[in-house]
Amino acid sequence: MKYLARVQIHPMSGPYKAHQTVYEACQGLVKVWRRLEGNHAIAVTDTPPIPPPQGVAFKSYDPSPVNGSRLRFDLLVESSATEGKPVNGGRNPRVDPVLKARIRSGGKDRWNDLAFEYGAKWLKKREERLGAKFSIDFAEYDVIEFIRGKESIRLGTIAMKGILTVTDSEKLKFAMENGVGHGKAWGCGLLLCNRI
Repeated sequence: MKYLARVQIHPMSGPYKAHQTVYEACQGLVKVWRRLEGNHAIAVTDTPPIPPPQGVAFKSYDPSPVNGSRLRFDLLVESSATEGKPVNGGRNPRVDPVLKARIRSGGKDRWNDLAFEYGAKWLKKREERLGAKFSIDFAEYDVIEFIRGKESIRLGTIAMKGILTVTDSEKLKFAMENGVGHGKAWGCGLLLCNRI
């Protein structure tokens, strides 16, 4: 059984403080989360603390998508792709393809046009794994920036909305409960779905 936590976030909290607030509220047992407009975030967690911390509400979360059904989706993903060879035997370097395309165009291509193009490709590559076919009707590029210790972190993000058609209910349920893509610790990857 999974739970959805609704966590109050101070409106002036930056990305790192919001991350800390969510993880503390859920005692670190966060699968995926997202900051929403206003002063709250929602998170998927395995076990709610008893009693729940002040300002946090938990409810059971059991998404039950049905094969063939159409749902409205809302998703924020980290805009990143691997490029080049692993550095010092580690991981392949990650780049922000939206930023890279914008630079390559000499600043002529619009941010959200690039977000739409890259976001559509990103979802298309993952349709089988996510158990759905996606049709985007909105995409917006933004940047999350914060300091962690002495390290400066910058994440390009794409917020996408549209319609999905369920092709594999179990895969989509897993994606909804566990998130998709990179940047989950920083509020990316929570796939929100609602009936049309």
